Amino acid sequence: MILSTAVRTAAKRCVPISSQVSGRRRWSSSAALVSTTKLRQQLEDGPLMMGCVCYDPAVYDIWGGIKDYLVEEAKVPFDYVLYTNYEQQVASLVQRHIDVAWNGPLAHVMVEQAIDYNNKDNQAVKKTVVSLGMRDVDRDFESIVIVRKDANISSVDDLNGQTVLTGACDSPQAHVVPLHYLQNVRNVQFADVLPQNLDLGKHGDTAAGEVKAMELMMGRDGAKVAIVSKMMWDRACQGMLPSIQAADLLNRCEVLDAVQLPVFDHCQFDAVLHDNDPPERKEKLQDFSDALFAMNMDNPKHQPLMKLEGIQKQWEGPRQQGYNIVRNAMIPGSSLANHRPANDLFRQQTRAYTVNSSTGGSKIRVAVVGAGVAGLQTVRALQARPDKVEVTAFEGASNVGGLWKQNYSNFGVQVPKQLYEFQDYPMTEVRWGEFPTGPQVQTHIENYADAYGLRKSIQLNTKVTGVTKQQDGADGNWKVETQSTVDGSTTEQSFDYVVVSTGLYSSLKKTLPNILANEGSDTVVHSSDFVDASVAKGKKVVVVGSGKSAVDCAVESSRAGASSVTLLQRTAHWPTPRKIAGVIPFQYIFMSRLGQALLSTHTAPIPGSGPAINAFHQSVIGPLLMKPVFRAVEELFAFQYGLYGDIRPKADVVKDFYDVALLLNSDLTDLRKVGKVTVQMGEMESFDSTSNQLTLKDGNTLDADLIVCATGFAQDYSILDADTTTGLDLQDDGMYLYRYILPEKVSNLAFIGHMAATTNISSYGIQAEWLARYLCNELVEVPTEDCVSKDIEARKEWARSWMPAVPNRGMNILLHQTHYHDQLLRDMGENPHRKSNPLSEYLMPYEPADYNGIMGGRPIITGTA
Repeated sequence: MILSTAVRTAAKRCVPISSQVSGRRRWSSSAALVSTTKLRQQLEDGPLMMGCVCYDPAVYDIWGGIKDYLVEEAKVPFDYVLYTNYEQQVASLVQRHIDVAWNGPLAHVMVEQAIDYNNKDNQAVKKTVVSLGMRDVDRDFESIVIVRKDANISSVDDLNGQTVLTGACDSPQAHVVPLHYLQNVRNVQFADVLPQNLDLGKHGDTAAGEVKAMELMMGRDGAKVAIVSKMMWDRACQGMLPSIQAADLLNRCEVLDAVQLPVFDHCQFDAVLHDNDPPERKEKLQDFSDALFAMNMDNPKHQPLMKLEGIQKQWEGPRQQGYNIVRNAMIPGSSLANHRPANDLFRQQTRAYTVNSSTGGSKIRVAVVGAGVAGLQTVRALQARPDKVEVTAFEGASNVGGLWKQNYSNFGVQVPKQLYEFQDYPMTEVRWGEFPTGPQVQTHIENYADAYGLRKSIQLNTKVTGVTKQQDGADGNWKVETQSTVDGSTTEQSFDYVVVSTGLYSSLKKTLPNILANEGSDTVVHSSDFVDASVAKGKKVVVVGSGKSAVDCAVESSRAGASSVTLLQRTAHWPTPRKIAGVIPFQYIFMSRLGQALLSTHTAPIPGSGPAINAFHQSVIGPLLMKPVFRAVEELFAFQYGLYGDIRPKADVVKDFYDVALLLNSDLTDLRKVGKVTVQMGEMESFDSTSNQLTLKDGNTLDADLIVCATGFAQDYSILDADTTTGLDLQDDGMYLYRYILPEKVSNLAFIGHMAATTNISSYGIQAEWLARYLCNELVEVPTEDCVSKDIEARKEWARSWMPAVPNRGMNILLHQTHYHDQLLRDMGENPHRKSNPLSEYLMPYEPADYNGIMGGRPIITGTA
């Protein structure tokens, strides 16, 4: 009866009132002439045709009313077609039987899929999905898990082994998205999944399956778990569903608050454009979009229509980040990168950093600068997506490895091997707990590159000399200039995206004290050139610096037979023992979740940290408790290293670690005890190369036959053009990036490895995978312009509130790295809690192997490293 009433109403809309006589349709010749003229006009230049799925009779009333507004008030020729299912609507849109589709989230992704496949099969005409807008209520749609109160289910772990009721299997809110998240991200193993498959084809729009699931939960022997939308739960609790008694529902069931399902966006207007479309087609879509956005809730004529459509305040512009979880759920581990709306059809578009490929194909051409541990993992993550990305890396040296190819005498890593190996490629040459030497790390890196077939994407002996933004973007967004380090030949190539993976500092930018900068290499050397410690034999050696390289050079000089060794430092810094009190490996204290939570309470939690850590830090008692704890740590370190008098650091032990991160064994202390190395505080005033005498600002002098300057390297952005460098907004305390990866004001550029972490090899790998998913639209949480700006400002405030004012403050993460990794993993829809049980999760150190399975790509060479 309802359907026939709708049909009769529709018939009346199509016939002028004057033609209805005695209940019979009578057409005059003039009416026929008008009809014929109108038909001819529509055949030549028809109205914009929109498709929508009729999941309820009210759909006709909604779009009939909006049609009246568009045609009569906005003067936009418009009509619509009702479909019984989304699959047919998607087919009609792709075939352009309709101009626009009012798509649900699954249909939206289905259109992307169809166009992506079409572009692969048909290279002649490229098609693009264009989104025009959505309702305000379509943003951040929520799903929930409800449980029986008598089921004793209070956590996500309690869901394992349960049978779960869901809405229809094509419902994004009550089946597709939440099941994907629970099973693939939270690793829940349900005993069974029972979808209530009512009204299939309408993608859960009727919510009949959700209602049925809640009805079954009310039964005496009903299931204990169900997934529904928050909207339908709220309606049931408010007594708006006739088949469910609200009081009984609330008495028997409750929301499982311990499980927060990811939000996503619901309906959106989609269109398909061809690259050879005339301007008129885009103008038609623009007129439709403009007319919709002109609707105003304060207008008494517009308000009833907008409320009938469910709008709370206004139509909203299109956005894509809200569909990433839907894409991942429909195509696990993948997504469709071809969704790039036409620029002139954007309206309040919140996707901030769309990657533009001007090649006309679906692949994004990416240049990676550098082939060290950051560059190699970036190549691997991108190379794992051959259908979407074409990656080329440039390395100026003759081999991969970066700074690990060569450095000062007996250099190595500060951490044990299990903290410095690739996530899913263990360093088998070194035993667990040992500290690898530089050559051992280099071998590990080379084996990794071979195992994953990375060299095919790397141009060795090729130095990048310039990266310039191309204004017209006709052939890529960037021009990359390179020079051969073999024959000096130069080339230019165009790329859509550039990733700088050269590390935090440039090995080509050695820093030397001004008074020593012009001295001969026989007397003054940079620590990176101190590759043969035998040059120190029989000499009075002064090592300038406070970092690990300074300590290592001083120790190596003494072992090589120097007549005296002085370690000259301007400021004393706290060393962290490899084994605290000679017993506990440092990582069990500083690299566990518990340890990093205590550190965050003492300093400040990184923006985006969990509510518990923030609450403890903001409480009165938290920081007060931590202050004596870390004061005791200082006393322990001072005793363990014999730090007394002027060589005892004055800074807070944790904050000082963010100035100079030192992880040491007892070698320096042992040599100090026997008088073979002296640590002296002071600052150089002048150097007399004739007498080889170094004068300090306090008037003291040091004899120095050899001065080793372990004074580090400078940051270097000289390969970037001037406008790009300006856009990076470099500060005195470094560069602040979104997620330590993306600059706010420069598009199509990223930095991997441009930050300081305690175990940076795992950080760089997670960054690389995050970037690859970002470029291929696979993130669950995609950065928007607003959130990027807010995040960067929050990180500035965080770092500047407690960290020392050092040149790399903006890039320091160090002992907060696990919480930083958590953020990246949540963005990717991955579970940040990687351990097998809660005890290990909070008490055991996080290691690269804990992130095994995150990165894409599989070895092409089997076996161990």
